[in-house]
Amino acid sequence: MSKSFVSLEARKPRRPKNQAVLPLRTRARRAGTANVDISSGARLPGVETVLTPAGRVPKSKVHFVPKGARVHRTTDSIQIIGADGKVIHSTPVSKPNSTHISTPAVVTTEDITSGWNAYTWCESDPDDWPITNFSTAWAVPDAPSTYDDQGIFIGNILSTDDSTAMLEPTLQYGESAAGGGEYWSIASWYFDGDEAYYSTLVEVSSGTLLTGIMQLTDFDEDYDWDTDTTTITFYWNCTFSGYPDTSYDISTTEEFIYALEGLETYDCTQDSDLPSGTTKMESIYLQAGFYCPSLSWNTQDDATDDIDVEVVTDGSVNGEVDISYPT
Repeated sequence: MSKSFVSLEARKPRRPKNQAVLPLRTRARRAGTANVDISSGARLPGVETVLTPAGRVPKSKVHFVPKGARVHRTTDSIQIIGADGKVIHSTPVSKPNSTHISTPAVVTTEDITSGWNAYTWCESDPDDWPITNFSTAWAVPDAPSTYDDQGIFIGNILSTDDSTAMLEPTLQYGESAAGGGEYWSIASWYFDGDEAYYSTLVEVSSGTLLTGIMQLTDFDEDYDWDTDTTTITFYWNCTFSGYPDTSYDISTTEEFIYALEGLETYDCTQDSDLPSGTTKMESIYLQAGFYCPSLSWNTQDDATDDIDVEVVTDGSVNGEVDISYPT
C-alpha cells in the first residue's frame, strides 16, 4: 500500500452504525429492467438474457475483461481499459430503482431456482478502517449426479453499502455468460448497477483447493475546492490464487462495506442437480486497514430445501463457514 490510511479514514464516507441494510438482495436490481424481478433466473420477455452469478441479465449488459485490461468506475461512467491504456468499452453508471430492492426470500424445493440459497455476511465497522483484503479457501465439490442445464455459483463476495455493486471470485457449475458446461470452472466477476464484467473462465476439477482473493492495492483522493468534497478511488484486484487468467483489476469510487460467503443456484429442479455433502469455506481472512477486526458472521439459509449454512469458526482470521446440501 503506497499511501497512509490516516487520510483515508478521515475522509471515507460514513453510515449509521448497525444500519438496517441487508447485504444481499435477490439481485433483481441488477436486472437493467425496471420492476422486473429476474432473480429467479427467469427469462425476460423479448430480451436476450444470459446467466451470471447475479441471475439472468440482458446479454448486452455483460462484458468480457481481456487479460491485462481493467475496469474503471468513476462517479458517472464505467470503462474497460485495455493493457495499452485505450478505452475498450464505456457506459454510463446506471443504478436500478432502490424501491425494487428486496431481501432474499426463503424458497421451497419447487422454487429452488430463485437464486440465493445459503449465505453468511458481516459488515465493516463504519467507525473503523475500510475492508482492504478478503480471501477464502474451499475445495471444488463433486459434480452433481444429474445435469439439467442448471447453474450453481459458490464464492466469497464484497458488496457496497446499498448492494448495487459486488466483486466476487466465483466457482460455477454449468453454463454462464462466461462460458462453461457440465463441469466446474472459475472466473472473477464485478457487478455495478445494470452492468456485469467477467474474466477468462478456467476449468477446474473436483477436489481442487481454491483460494478466492480480493485485495485493495491502492487508493487515490481527489479534492474539489469548489464543492469542498473529496472523492476517493479504491483500486482492487480480484483473482483465484494460482490462476492468473482469472485476475483483473477494478477501480471504483464506491467502498465495499459487506463481506459474504454464499451459494446461488438457478434452474435446479431436484436434489441431484446439486452437489452432495458439505462445502467448507475455510481459512477466511478479512483485513481492515492494517489489522484484522473482531467480527461475527450472520447467517441465512434455506431450511425448506434442506440447504444449510453453519458458522463453524467465527472471526476474521482462519474463519470457517460450511454449506451443506440436501444429500
